[in-house]
Amino acid sequence: MQKNDMRSPYDGEEIWIEDVPVGWLIHEYKKKSGIDVSSFFSGIEHASLYSCAKTGYKYWKPFSIAGSESFYKEMASSTPSYYRSERWEYSIARKFLKKEYEVLDISCGKGYFLKSIEGLVKNGFGLEFSQYAIENKVTTYPIRAGMIQDISKENAKFDVVCSFQVLEHVVNPKEFIQGCLKVLKPGGKLVLSTPNFSSISAQNKLDCWDLPPHHMGHYTPDTYQKIGEIFGLELLSVHQEIRGAVGIPVTLETQKKLVYRISRRVLSVLSRLLFRVTKEHGHTIVVIYEKNA
Repeated sequence: MQKNDMRSPYDGEEIWIEDVPVGWLIHEYKKKSGIDVSSFFSGIEHASLYSCAKTGYKYWKPFSIAGSESFYKEMASSTPSYYRSERWEYSIARKFLKKEYEVLDISCGKGYFLKSIEGLVKNGFGLEFSQYAIENKVTTYPIRAGMIQDISKENAKFDVVCSFQVLEHVVNPKEFIQGCLKVLKPGGKLVLSTPNFSSISAQNKLDCWDLPPHHMGHYTPDTYQKIGEIFGLELLSVHQEIRGAVGIPVTLETQKKLVYRISRRVLSVLSRLLFRVTKEHGHTIVVIYEKNA
């Protein structure tokens, strides 16, 4: 690995890890989603992965290859399940809520988490930069266009600030977290979830959605521990999703066979059992911080 005098987004020494050809990234996105991402890499031959020596945070450069609002709109249009009505981490976050709490969900999409806590908390509020998501919101709680930097300039304060599957998209994560803390009450909870870079899928680049222009940063439990130390936060808990069974692509003709359907079900059960025994890490990690008074 090569070191240079550049600083990472968390102000640590920047360490180069590898370069990935943009031609391969373009091909992978086209194959998975039918989306042409070539415009994000105009004049660029490689996307470069770096590590922060202070935190272990991994991130991609140049930052200009990060996805735009139109990109996310296209992603949502091509993948009906892009905005999920329920995520594994939602149930964990709900355990930290109380009836008297006011909750902020940053980059909340259509507001599925907010919808799930209606009646459980005093009030909920969403921030979202995609106008498409706001226009199709599913919650009765208000969702405002903007990012955390916008509302952090105001006097609003919340008991819980959540950000699900957002931080990996952000090229200035330190500023993002600072904004979260500005609107969080003393003793309040900061809930963050991202893909887990400890998973075998992330380590081996098996899913292009965990790469630019979709994802620009990668997190692990150790990285979150060190980030908490930077901001003087108490890390209350870390939760790592257990890997689920993943099927292999087969033809429609094979899918119709009874033996295939039976075998798939049996293998799925056995795989889930194996991963639970081995505790192999799955897609998501969620952390709960507490802001000191």
